[in-house]
Amino acid sequence: MGNRGFKIEEDLEQRRGFRGDPLLNSELTEPRRRYVVNFFRMLGYDAADLDDEKTSAVFSLLARLEEYGSPLRHNGHNWDLDYASLARQRQRTIPVVETWARQWATEGVLTPIRDVPPRWPDGKRFALCLTHDMDILGGNTFRPRMRSLRTLSGTTFQQKAIALLGVCREAARGMVPGRSGSDPLLAEWMREESQHGFKSSFFFLAQPIPCPDWEDSFYRYKDRVRFDDQRLPIGEVMRIMAHDGWDVGLHGSSRSHASAELLAKERAIVSDACGMEAVTIRQHHLFCDVRYTPSYQNRAGFLADSTLGSNLRACFRCGTGMPFYWYDAISDRQLDILESPLIIQDVALFRILQMDVDTAIRHCVEIMEVVADLGGAMTVLWHNNYHASAPEFKTYQLLLQEAARLGAWGCSLRQLMKWWRQRYEQCIKT
Repeated sequence: MGNRGFKIEEDLEQRRGFRGDPLLNSELTEPRRRYVVNFFRMLGYDAADLDDEKTSAVFSLLARLEEYGSPLRHNGHNWDLDYASLARQRQRTIPVVETWARQWATEGVLTPIRDVPPRWPDGKRFALCLTHDMDILGGNTFRPRMRSLRTLSGTTFQQKAIALLGVCREAARGMVPGRSGSDPLLAEWMREESQHGFKSSFFFLAQPIPCPDWEDSFYRYKDRVRFDDQRLPIGEVMRIMAHDGWDVGLHGSSRSHASAELLAKERAIVSDACGMEAVTIRQHHLFCDVRYTPSYQNRAGFLADSTLGSNLRACFRCGTGMPFYWYDAISDRQLDILESPLIIQDVALFRILQMDVDTAIRHCVEIMEVVADLGGAMTVLWHNNYHASAPEFKTYQLLLQEAARLGAWGCSLRQLMKWWRQRYEQCIKT
C-alpha cells in the first residue's frame, strides 16, 4: 500500500521515468503505422500508401509524443499547448489532422473508401459532444469545504490558506440574510438540450472519495439539491439522469489519475449510485499524464475519456477533435479506451480570458463552423454551477442553438463512444 492509503501501481515509477526514449521519436513501428491507417479508415480514407513523414506526424499528435518528453504541468495539473513549439501553438484552434486529411485526399495521397458507414448518425454534419463536470451542487458550500479540511495534512502553507479562506468565506455568506446562495442549475441543462434533441454527459465525483485530496469536491450523495421543483438527494438525481438517457460518468478525483485501483473503486461507487455501469470519465482539474493515466483508466474498465484539453483556452491539443483510441507508446500498442478531446470549456472563456457573452459565442461558433465544414467532432465542457441569468448559461443556450443550426449531432460521451465503437467494428474488424 502507498503512504496515502492505496496501492502504488507496479509500473508507475517505470512509466514516470519514461522520457525522451529514441523509440518515441524516431521509429515508426508496424503497430504505429497500422494505428494511423485505421484512424484514417474511420474517416473514410485508405492511408496504406501514406509516406513515413506524414504517418509519423499524425501518430505523434494522436499518441501525444510531445507530452512524453515534457515534465511541465500547468498548476501541477496537466500539460498545456503553451509548452509546445510556436508552430504547434499557431495551430491551436485548427483541427490539423482533419485538415490534412482533406488536403491529402485532394492531392491523391489518401484514397476515399467506397461504401464506408456514415460518419455521423441521421445525416448530421458533425458531432458536438456535450459534457458537464459536477464540482459544486449546492448553493452554500460551507459543509463540503469543512469536509475538505480533513485532507490538509501534508499540504503547503499556501494550500492550507486557500482551503481555510474558502471555509471562512462560505461561513460569512451563510450569516448574511439572503447571501447563503441558491442551488445552481441541474435539470435546466437537460431541458435546454432536450429542446434540440441533444443529450450530454454529467461527470460526478465518487462520494465519499476513497483517497481524497484538498483540491477535490466534497458533496455527499445524500445531500439534497434542487432538481426541477423538488429537493432531492444527489444520488437520486444521478439515477433520474441515467434513467432519462443522459450519461452519468466519473469525475476522477485528484489522485486517481495515477492509480488504476482508485479509478476502479471510484467507478464502482458512481455505478452503484446511478444504477448503471459508469464507463465514461473526465479527470478533475484535467489531471492527466499521458505516460500512465490512459493505461490506468483502461485497466479500471473505462471505455471513453474526455480529459485531454486545456484549462486556459480553446485548443485542439491533439491536433484533432475526432474520437480516437489511445495509443500507449511505452507498451507500443493501442488501448481499448477512446479519447474524445476537450476543445472548449467555460472556465477558459469566462474565468481565464474574461470574455463576455458576445465574444464567447463568436469564439465558439467560429470553431464549430470549421469543424462542421470538415465533418469533424468537438467536445465542450460547461460546469453546472451557474444560475439562469449567468452569462455562462446564456452562452450555453446560444451554443446549442447555433449547433442545431449548423447540423450538429448533440451527444453525450457515452453515445459518441457507442457510435464510434460500432463504426470501428464495421470499418476495421470486418
